[in-house]
Amino acid sequence: MQQQQQQQHSFSLMLATPLKDFTGRLSCTYDRPFRLCGCWEAALISFTHTRKPAYILCDLLEYTEVNNHKVQLLDYFYSEWGIKTNGRTQYVKVSNKRFSTINIDIKWRLNEDIELANLKNKLFEHEDPNNEIACLIHFRRIG
Repeated sequence: MQQQQQQQHSFSLMLATPLKDFTGRLSCTYDRPFRLCGCWEAALISFTHTRKPAYILCDLLEYTEVNNHKVQLLDYFYSEWGIKTNGRTQYVKVSNKRFSTINIDIKWRLNEDIELANLKNKLFEHEDPNNEIACLIHFRRIG
C-alpha cells in the first residue's frame, strides 16, 4: 500500500479522536513512514463542526506568517456542516516529505494558550462526549 501511495498523484488522510479524549491536538502515527517524492501540497477538506472559526495547524507544512506569528497554518476553518462549501480549497506546500506521524493542532487564537476546557467550550457544541473530532486532509502532487 505504501508503494501505491508513493506513485499516486493524490491521497487523503483522516485523523480523529473522541471529544472526551481531545487535548487540542489530533495525532496519528503510521507503522511505515510516508516518503513523498517531488513537490506536494496539502489542504483541509473537512473538519468537525465548530461554533467559532479555528486555526488548524499541521507540522508537515511550510511556515506562514499570520498576525505576526510564524505558524504552519493548514487553514482558518469554519463551517456549519463540517465541510468546505464555498468552493475555495487552499493548498499549502508540504515541507516535510518524509514522516511517520502527523500532528494537527487546533487553536481558537494564535497568540494565547487557552486551557483545554475553555478550548472545548469555545469551539465545540456540548454534545455526547463520544462524538469524534475529525479532520480530513488531502495531499496532491504538483509539477
